Amino acid sequence: MAYKTILFKVQDHIAHLTLNRPDQLNALNEKLIREVTQATEECAENSAVRVLVIAGAGKAFCAGGDIKDMKTALETGKPAAFFEEPLRALNQAAAGLRNLPKPVIASIHGFASGAGFNLALCCDIRLAAESARFNQAFIKLGLVPDTGGTYTLPRIVGTAKAAELFFTGDFIDAKEAERLGIINQAVPDDRLLEETMKLAEKLAKAPTFAIGKIKMLLQMSGQLTFDSQAELERVTQIEIAENSADFMEGVKAFLEKREPKFSGL
Repeated sequence: MAYKTILFKVQDHIAHLTLNRPDQLNALNEKLIREVTQATEECAENSAVRVLVIAGAGKAFCAGGDIKDMKTALETGKPAAFFEEPLRALNQAAAGLRNLPKPVIASIHGFASGAGFNLALCCDIRLAAESARFNQAFIKLGLVPDTGGTYTLPRIVGTAKAAELFFTGDFIDAKEAERLGIINQAVPDDRLLEETMKLAEKLAKAPTFAIGKIKMLLQMSGQLTFDSQAELERVTQIEIAENSADFMEGVKAFLEKREPKFSGL
């Protein structure tokens, strides 16, 4: 389908989703948010897609919510209207990325602020240019975090560090984000695309069905006891053994001492 606020294409089993409001530093408005959801659904339905890469056009990954839209909502006396449906849509987009049964890579440059920061946290793996900067900008506007940030960030950095980032809204650079585990790797600016594609191409050749199940297991791990999680692993392993062509290929390749050629099924 045709999109207005994102760029979307599929090539060599890799879906590329680019936030495309560069003049607004890819600030999130309702149209863009809904298009992210639609593109994510396309990825879920298209068996040719085996990995999704999310990036931003222009000078930034995403500057968060659109402040101009917030100002308009305040001036019209309907500030709640800015948040009601757009935040429902944003939550749906965030959940779509987390629940997509395929790996999602965020490729981050420039700023990742507020909801843009938290949208990146909904991706499975995050690479960032060394010049990238991150902040939980909500407090600067007297707001609380959204887009699931109070769920994802404490699980990565711990409650105390999350509180500091939320309370202050201070920026951290990519090296500090890497140290805290917020991103997987900080890379030189001129190598961000190269490193992103290297990882995407590797994952596009991986057993996608199993990766989708690993995502599910990781999400459930914070909710279950050890015994319950181990049982879920057992049930999931049996499901894969019975239903995945890649399992058979993996066994054959191992015994034949060759690299497996996974189909993603």
